[in-house]
Amino acid sequence: MIQQFDAVYLRPFQFRAQDEVLRNRGIQYISLPDFTWRKLRERFPGKYESAVEPAPDPNAWVKVRIVIKDSTVTTYINGSTQPSLVVEKVNQIHTGSIGFYVGDTSGGDFANISITKTD
Repeated sequence: MIQQFDAVYLRPFQFRAQDEVLRNRGIQYISLPDFTWRKLRERFPGKYESAVEPAPDPNAWVKVRIVIKDSTVTTYINGSTQPSLVVEKVNQIHTGSIGFYVGDTSGGDFANISITKTD
């Protein structure tokens, strides 16, 4: 059983929110079990979540590219050359498995997955 993991996840229903605070929660990094979204938001407001610009259609497929280099996690959406989220990891995990995360009772579909290890 996995005891600890990092995740980057999307909140598509926030991509085009009229409220800027909600829109700025479109993509988020967490490190469970110690650093939930709630704890990171309280301790570091706005640091581990961001808006996705340009905002994708929340009902369409969203292409996600996550680059993990050393302790930095950089996420690109829909082929953009500008990252939607760049964060420093909050833990010392540097090895392990890759999984796909759908939180709580949210739906989620994955397709055309490619994982590449580079030096």
